[in-house]
Amino acid sequence: RDLRMSRGLGDVYKRQVMHCYRCDAALEPWLSEQWFVAVDKLKGPALDAVNSGKVTFHPARWTQTYTTWMENLKDWCISRQLWWGHRIPVFYCEDCGWEDALTEDTDVCPKCGGHHVHQDENVLDTWFSSQLWTFATQGWPQKPELLEGHHPTTALVTARDIIALWVARMVMSSLYFLDEVPFKDVVIYPTILAKDGSRMSKSKGNGVDPMDLIGMYGADAMRYNLLTLCTNNQDVKFDANIDKKTKQLIDSPRTEQAKSFVTKIWNASRFLLMNMEGYTPGEPVVETPADAWMFSRLAKAVKMVTEGIENYTFGDMARGVQQFFWNEVCDWYVEVTKARLKGEGRLQAQRMDIGCQRFTALPAELGGEIRGVEAQRRRNGAQRKLAGKVQADVAERFLHGLGAAAVRVVAHQAAVAAQHLQAQTVRFHGVG
Repeated sequence: RDLRMSRGLGDVYKRQVMHCYRCDAALEPWLSEQWFVAVDKLKGPALDAVNSGKVTFHPARWTQTYTTWMENLKDWCISRQLWWGHRIPVFYCEDCGWEDALTEDTDVCPKCGGHHVHQDENVLDTWFSSQLWTFATQGWPQKPELLEGHHPTTALVTARDIIALWVARMVMSSLYFLDEVPFKDVVIYPTILAKDGSRMSKSKGNGVDPMDLIGMYGADAMRYNLLTLCTNNQDVKFDANIDKKTKQLIDSPRTEQAKSFVTKIWNASRFLLMNMEGYTPGEPVVETPADAWMFSRLAKAVKMVTEGIENYTFGDMARGVQQFFWNEVCDWYVEVTKARLKGEGRLQAQRMDIGCQRFTALPAELGGEIRGVEAQRRRNGAQRKLAGKVQADVAERFLHGLGAAAVRVVAHQAAVAAQHLQAQTVRFHGVG
């Protein structure tokens, strides 16, 4: 607002005055006594914990945000003039001027015995209470034995805008009270923005109600779509189209695509259940080159999912699972099993040797990517095009190109993978 000086001075000065976001009243500074936490002895160990690798940020670039804030940290004001919160445990005696912090409430002055004692009316900063979360919720300090086996935790998953407000202070308090870090990994998840790149807000009406997405596409499709959005870019534009007048959800192409994947899983499961007659549980056995190839791809998928979980690259992991299940399990292996279930026999080694002559070289990797197989088929003058559903004979021709030598290598990979399949259950398809 303009501050116009009295007539004669002539100049017009502009100044910024804070206003209440609710009633628009001007906010004026008011000097008062506040409680502070001295951070000189706290920030050093917290900074060393990250620099030494005891606490690791994922993605790593957020380490700089943490260290920069910690290096420039000033004494922390923890007084808040609010109605609700944890009251500051400091007591005052009006008779003798005594004041001290106590762990138990008192109405008698320990110095003079007077009864004119009152507690500080300010409450603690929210983040002061929150910094104690990792150990105060598990019996500390009354029953510290409850912390055994539960502290420190493995990972903290949070947003980037509270790295300084919460993450750094949890590290400081845990090192001060327990002499150990509260967690080993800090995973910073992406911020979901509106389609135009702005922050989702109730006042703007550009937010997306998860219940609307569930009602339109299903819970599994919504969860899987959100999982694929977990990238290192941090800012992710959600593609939901919102009606500007009614503020209602119109559609979400990415969630619709995720629904197609969920439907693919459903259809493949139905196919499996319809062909369970005569099945008896047992160890996986490589009976055909198709089985060998599939076990090879499964072993690779197991490795990909394990690395994705350990490295917190959930988006890459989710997209890899879809590629494995859709492009390899459904488009190739399921089609091959259809022919076997019809009693057409199994692929024979000699047929594969003859078929090997049709290719001049193997695909880039054993089992091959679909695009590599299609390119190889075109180079050999194949006229058939892969359009729509992959047919069983196309899958067979693909397997013919492996050759007997390749089958032996893939069979060895399959045997190694089979040894691990009995010991662990990998839920590739149970998204959510």
